[in-house]
Amino acid sequence: MAAPNKMRILKTRSNYLERKASKNLLLGMLFLITFLVLLITSIDILPFYIDLGRYETSRGLLLGLLFILGSLFLMYPYRKYRSGLIGEKKVSTIFSETLGEEYSLQDDVTLDNMGRGNIDHIVVGPLAYLQ
Repeated sequence: MAAPNKMRILKTRSNYLERKASKNLLLGMLFLITFLVLLITSIDILPFYIDLGRYETSRGLLLGLLFILGSLFLMYPYRKYRSGLIGEKKVSTIFSETLGEEYSLQDDVTLDNMGRGNIDHIVVGPLAYLQ
């Protein structure tokens, strides 16, 4: 039996989700690395301990803020963008493998000229009339 013809892909998806995920991952890692450096230099039994004197209390507050910013506000959006990217790839793959050549797929259609809003997938195919 011959393999079915693949669906036509008119427009592939953009790399918007990849860019947003990478940006949030990098920023999150930056905050977490800064947090770790401050944490390690605040332990007085380690050789790289830095005594800040009267600013020692501020270091604890800064550590807490860096950890919260790095983990919650930047890593959480990274996970959301990453899961959206994986979902979009799966849907495109399923469409392109299961639908024949009479169907066309258009990914990531922008709704206006400003780049605000998009439709992830548009599938166009023959009309099936109900009888």
